[in-house]
Amino acid sequence: MDCSDFAPVSTPTAAVPFLEEIPQQCWGKLTLEQQQQWLQQLQELYYQIILLYFRNAADLHERIARFTYLAYRLNVPISEILGMHMQFMDEITKQLKLEGRSEELVLDYRLTLIDVIAHLCERYRRAMVEMTQEGS
Repeated sequence: MDCSDFAPVSTPTAAVPFLEEIPQQCWGKLTLEQQQQWLQQLQELYYQIILLYFRNAADLHERIARFTYLAYRLNVPISEILGMHMQFMDEITKQLKLEGRSEELVLDYRLTLIDVIAHLCERYRRAMVEMTQEGS
């Protein structure tokens, strides 16, 4: 599978293997260091999605597609994605409290999580259809 159209989100501090070098469905086979490197990249991308979600950014859907592609390809457990979301919501809540603003804004970001999970489900659905068609 070619990932050349997926530019890196940022330059990681440690060398992250190319996605092509990692077999699909392999999260549990990665070393803890490799998992952390990929999680860092996914966290940076998810944070960008959160920041752009309500700003009508032209490339928002591309970023969501990139995030879900990586999460699917690496077979990242959904608990990791939920954990990322909760971590960012906690950070945003703390910042809003410091600024004396209402925390209710954070509730709107549930839509971000739902949207990302819906995209991930669609990716898995399409993969199942492709596998079924290949087996025919």
